[in-house]
Amino acid sequence: MTAEGPTNSRDSSEEIGRIVQLAGVFDADWYKTSYLPEGAEPSDLLADLVADRPDRAAHPLFDRNWYLAQNPDVAAAGMPPFLHFLEHGLDEGRSPHPLFDPDLFAALNPGQSDSPPTLIRRFMTSWRDRVTHHPLLDSDWYLSAYPDVAAAGDSATLHYLRHGFLEGRNPHPLFDWGYYRDRARLAGGVDPLLHYLASDPSEEVSPCPMFDLQWYRDGNPDLPAQKLFLQFVCFGDREGRSPHQLFDPSYYARGVEPSPERPLHHYATEGGRQGRNPHPVFDAAHFSTMHADVLDPHRDLLSQYLRLDRPHRRHPHPLVDSEYQGTLTHLVQRTADDPLVEYVLFRSNLDPALVNAHATGIPTPRRAILPSRSVDRPPPSSEPLVSILVPAYNSPETHFRRAIDSIRSQTYSHWEIIIVDDGSSAPHMEAMLSRLSLIDPRIQVDRLPRNVGISAATNHALGLASGDFVALLDHDDVLLPDALGRVVATLLDEQADICFTDQSYVSEWGTFDGTFFKPDWSPVFLTGVMYIGHLLVVRRQLAESVGGFDQSFDRVQDFEFMLRLSELKPRVAHVREMLYQWRRIPGSIAFDASSKGRIEPLQAAAVNAHLDRTGFAGRASPHPTLPHRLTIAPTGRGERPTIDVVAYRRPQDEVMDWLDGIAGARVAAGSDASGRPIGLKLGRDASVAPPAVAPDLSQLCSRGSGSYILFVGPGLEPSNARWLDYLLMYADLPDVLSVAASIFDADGRCVISGSTLDPKAGLRPLMAGWALGMDGYAGSLACDREVTASHGSAILIKRRAFEDLGGLDRLFQSPYYAFGEMMLRGVEAGYRNINIATPLFGLTTNNVDLFTRDPGDRLHFLDLHRELIGRGDRYYSSNFQAGRDYDA
Repeated sequence: MTAEGPTNSRDSSEEIGRIVQLAGVFDADWYKTSYLPEGAEPSDLLADLVADRPDRAAHPLFDRNWYLAQNPDVAAAGMPPFLHFLEHGLDEGRSPHPLFDPDLFAALNPGQSDSPPTLIRRFMTSWRDRVTHHPLLDSDWYLSAYPDVAAAGDSATLHYLRHGFLEGRNPHPLFDWGYYRDRARLAGGVDPLLHYLASDPSEEVSPCPMFDLQWYRDGNPDLPAQKLFLQFVCFGDREGRSPHQLFDPSYYARGVEPSPERPLHHYATEGGRQGRNPHPVFDAAHFSTMHADVLDPHRDLLSQYLRLDRPHRRHPHPLVDSEYQGTLTHLVQRTADDPLVEYVLFRSNLDPALVNAHATGIPTPRRAILPSRSVDRPPPSSEPLVSILVPAYNSPETHFRRAIDSIRSQTYSHWEIIIVDDGSSAPHMEAMLSRLSLIDPRIQVDRLPRNVGISAATNHALGLASGDFVALLDHDDVLLPDALGRVVATLLDEQADICFTDQSYVSEWGTFDGTFFKPDWSPVFLTGVMYIGHLLVVRRQLAESVGGFDQSFDRVQDFEFMLRLSELKPRVAHVREMLYQWRRIPGSIAFDASSKGRIEPLQAAAVNAHLDRTGFAGRASPHPTLPHRLTIAPTGRGERPTIDVVAYRRPQDEVMDWLDGIAGARVAAGSDASGRPIGLKLGRDASVAPPAVAPDLSQLCSRGSGSYILFVGPGLEPSNARWLDYLLMYADLPDVLSVAASIFDADGRCVISGSTLDPKAGLRPLMAGWALGMDGYAGSLACDREVTASHGSAILIKRRAFEDLGGLDRLFQSPYYAFGEMMLRGVEAGYRNINIATPLFGLTTNNVDLFTRDPGDRLHFLDLHRELIGRGDRYYSSNFQAGRDYDA
């Protein structure tokens, strides 16, 4: 009915009294108590209603402004809204208050009749009762959460509407008064709940930090346009829909008995305070430990985490450091507000191929249930069993349990754990290991009667293993959830015998403490530093065939074990992902390189035994200044092989000085510093050749029949009398194509120490400007190592390999690209290029440019090898930033 203006009859108190009485919803006692002086007459009350005072509510559940906003015809007629409601609106089913929703109220308070007028009467007359008038104003919870309200005998609805919202009280366990106020930018005195209910659905603001509107909307395309948070509270929570990226209802419900009907409601009211985990990546106990000084013990931890400023959202799980995750955002095109959310949505499913193709993005969830992570692998019947060997001795219980839990959390489930207690004396060990052996049938525990050392304990575990592969895990470290899955997939895909991964370092408390991005399999580099580290997975039969671990090398047993494995020429794969966290605790090598005493002599002994077994003409010695690093020097050798020397833009007398004392060497043609052709043959003139630009370099290198070609460029002179023995030491290896050495200038600064592939330059010199004596990145400057390419200024090349590869590409104009491109082809063909860390050559002047790069050479190189460059340099991690040496 359209509102009508007031008539004379309606102005009479009798007529108004009749209307009020017939409506049956007006509470005169409440109105007089709330607004009128003691002793007021009924006529005073009716006159007050007619006056329609905006500062007075005619009824606790009648909102004057709401009614006028929803019914513009009433406002246009100028009729007092409450009187209109009593005479017309009630029977017409017009809502008296934002809290009244006929369908929701009927569902919450079922009765014999659900007609709109009946529902409205029940709604308005029950305000004193313990009735839930709206799903977002939970009376039972409100009175339980605020016992002072219950003690005063107040109605939850009335108390909240008159006092609660002003006092900052939440109307529902999932409706965060302060969170909504801040996000909706409400002025003081505005009720957040009524504001939410009155707002347009298209402008909805989430009132709960654990409810992500965009996530819920994207994941539930079946839902109509409506208040999504209200829909979730009423229905979605019961249907198992996920409200947030960090709340997995299926995961949470599995840990609660009996299974909760409303997972998030249960978490907010009970589970959060009980320390239950809302998601696999959110460890409540760890987060609570890390933030004990700022947390409210009466509130759930996830909402507290989400309300922290982003820089403070750290350490939600021992395997995940949010600050570190935040540093990786350059890998993706789209990022989430929260680094942990970004990890869940994106990095835990990271596909490197998509990253390289710039085709990455946050996947759209299906029905808001977290997308499951999968690892490409064969059917379950053919999945290889992985035996994780865990020697333990007086292990700290917290760290040890986290280590075992990290295995039990693997996405790949076909594993067994072999724990061998190496005669522990700590009283907690027996009970802890007994409990672990009962929680999972895949955990096997054995105890040794006395302490025999880590090698013997690991060998005992190896003897108990039945897996196809064995993995090594220290008792205080952790595996990331996809570690075994990624390794197994790689082992099968590459038909490998051994696989290792990158690793990160964490503090005693699990905070991120550094990264180690490794090159692919590099046997020469391994002789200088144990770069393989963790995680290491080996085919069990291979590990058994070398006799396991050698007790005489305890403290470097993994290093010595890997050296012996390498002698069998296994296929070694590398996963370029940080799947292992090595804990830096006092007393560990990860914490302090000298914590276990000086181990370099033991390292050198292991390498020298390895070199003796392989017949290598070199000897390892501890680095004079750097811990855990070895240098390799040549041993005495008999007659040198025949070497053809190509001199490029060098004066004749300089070249003669280079060759002095090299018996059996032959010198092909070159040119002097002015470009004039010269010909040398151990001091005797030889045939004259054209100036040595790159096409002629190819011709010059092709002349002769020596076993090796020594290319000598301008601006260098020997700084080590045994320079040729150093080069030949590695050149004698059958799969080595070339050998060069790091070049340092007169100030002791590195000019080049190998070259890496670069998407812009094609080839880029490494470690320019680093000081002589520095370690480089994990030994890369201090130790000999494999490289993709090197300079063309003083390099020894195996002629047979050179000819097999077709020599130099004659289109290149500079030796740097000509030799570098040939070396890259060699790597792809299975050859290795070795860079020697010991300085063998120095610059005659700092003004010499060893890397003159013709622009056409760069473009030609990129044209030839764009696909290889896109795949990345096998000896230089793709995790480093392009163009910045070893910068992660």
